Formats: sequence, C-alpha cells, structure tokens
Amino acid sequence: MKEMMIAILMFLFPVVNPVVMNMVTDSPPLSVSAEKKSAAVKQEVITIIGDSLTVAVSKSLKQMKNKKIYIDAKVGRQMNELSSVFQTMKKNNKLGSKLVIALGTNGPFRIADVQAVINIARKSGVDSFYVVNVCMQRSWQNTVNQSLSRLVQKNKKDTQLIDWYQVSKDQKSYFAADGVHLSKEGQAAFVRLIQKSIA
Repeated sequence: MKEMMIAILMFLFPVVNPVVMNMVTDSPPLSVSAEKKSAAVKQEVITIIGDSLTVAVSKSLKQMKNKKIYIDAKVGRQMNELSSVFQTMKKNNKLGSKLVIALGTNGPFRIADVQAVINIARKSGVDSFYVVNVCMQRSWQNTVNQSLSRLVQKNKKDTQLIDWYQVSKDQKSYFAADGVHLSKEGQAAFVRLIQKSIA
C-alpha cells in the first residue's frame, strides 16, 4: 500500500532533474543591445564622383537602404579632374568598395587618365567600378561614349557601363531647354538608373 501511494505521488508530482533545471534557468536572456547588434545590417559604402548632373540629384542618390554614399560633384567638372578628386576622397576616408564615375558632360577625355585612377583604386580596396555615359546635344557626346565603352571593355572583369544614353535618347521630356541638364522627370530617371545599377 505504501509503495502504491509513493508511485501515485511521483506520478502527480514528478521530480525535476536539477541539472536540466539549471540548463534552463542559468542561461541569461539576450540583452537589448545584443539583439540590436544582431539585427543591424552592415552598410555598403559607395563613392560617386560627378559633374552638374550629379549635383542636381545628390540628395536623391543618397536615399538608398543599407548604403552609405559619399558624393563629390561639381558644376563644370571634367574627367581630367577625376584623379585629384579621387585622391582627396581617399584621404578623407570617403572611399567605398564601389566607385561610380559620372563625368563626360563637359568634354572628351583620355582613356589612360581614367585607367590610371582605376588601377590605383583597385589597390585601395575598390572592387567594382561604374561609369555613366552621356546623352546631350553636344558635339563630343559620341566621342565620350565611345571612350567609356572602350574603357569598360578593357576592364570588364570589374567595370560596368551605366547606359544613360540608351535610357534617355528618345525621351525629350527628360531634358531642360539646353539639351544637357535634366528636368525633374529626367532627374528621377537618372537616379533610378544609377541606384538600380549599383544596388
């Protein structure tokens, strides 16, 4: 009878294994800071060097999720200024893993000059390059675009053409009266193209 009562009590009130109990109770809860840290997504850093077209859309270009974007753009900038701007951004720790070159609006350039910057950038940690071609009512449009295409072909392992010409050549509403600078509609399209290309 006594053994039966003990069996009933053990069935109704099972003994908890102290080792198992310790495994459950001794594990501290994940701290709030640790939760935030684990949920955080590392931002990709992107560097953009441009001219007046980039100046007009700089604020919009920076609005990319999980991207830290550094932009140096100036009205009237030509490709021969690329090297000095690149060196300044590198010195100021504004060099990302991706480099976007949006120059050519203000005149033709020597491919060798851009190639020299790409070579230095590779050694500085840049692993992807993007060059934006041009669409404008200027005599050097085709010369610039041909040079950029040759540059991309020469560096196709890590360099991509962002083909603004193809996207905008038949879109008169994208351009201001001067046939070079962009309307609000054109600016939006320009931003979408670059953001899609570097995403």
